[in-house]
Amino acid sequence: MTIPATFRPESLWFPAFEEAAKSAKSYAPEGVEQYGHEIIKIVAEHVEGMLFKNISAADTGTDLQKALTEFIATKRKT
Repeated sequence: MTIPATFRPESLWFPAFEEAAKSAKSYAPEGVEQYGHEIIKIVAEHVEGMLFKNISAADTGTDLQKALTEFIATKRKT
C-alpha cells in the first residue's frame, strides 16, 4: 500500500506506528490463521478508533482484547 505524501505531515503518530511495526511479533494462538481476514478487520476497526476517534490506547486495548476473545470463542463452538 502506498502512503500519500500528505499523510505523514498530517499524521504525527504515524512514524511511531511505522517504527513499531518493524519489530512487531504476533501473539495470536496457533490455529487462528484461517480467520486472518476477520481478525485483521477487528483489529483495524479498533486501531482506527484510537487513531481517528480519540479513543484512548488503554480503552482500545481493553475493547480489542474483548472483541478478539469473543470472536475466537464463537469459532471454538463450531
